[in-house]
Amino acid sequence: MSYTPTGMFRAPHKMRLMLAACATVQSLFDVSDATSALPRITTYGHDVDQFNVPVLSCPSAMVCDSEVHLSTDEFGGLLDIAQRTLETWIEFYVPASIGELATDQHGWVNDQFGSIVSECLALTGRGEPTPGSTHLSVVNPVYQGAEKRPADMRGDERLDPSPELPRWFGLVTWEIR
Repeated sequence: MSYTPTGMFRAPHKMRLMLAACATVQSLFDVSDATSALPRITTYGHDVDQFNVPVLSCPSAMVCDSEVHLSTDEFGGLLDIAQRTLETWIEFYVPASIGELATDQHGWVNDQFGSIVSECLALTGRGEPTPGSTHLSVVNPVYQGAEKRPADMRGDERLDPSPELPRWFGLVTWEIR
């Protein structure tokens, strides 16, 4: 049985659900539905290597709280979460049909991230009737860019089922309302 976070720091879990619902994420992860995509999207509860870098199988995504600013009253009582920023790291393969030129791959990867951003923004505000409480509302995304994973940094073959394909990763940060 898995645990579903319910407290004030549940936003990474809700972002996992939102990413899993994105058609582009499902396509990149080669799955047909959100339920199948969800296990490939993690938060900080995973293994790390000797450099404290997450050990994740490709394709995958990782969601983490970047900053959570709480506001209190003069007596130290919690009033609200004044500001929250989430990071979403996504890593996936580029199909062989895109070609070997890094510029072509980069353009295709940017298009995938653009689709993910658009789909998450379209999903914002949908769900149960209490915005920010029962579903995630993302705004002001910042695409930090994507990079190709160098061949000598690909790592454990068990976590890299398609070593013949180029592997790219990128970061999008989101303000959460």
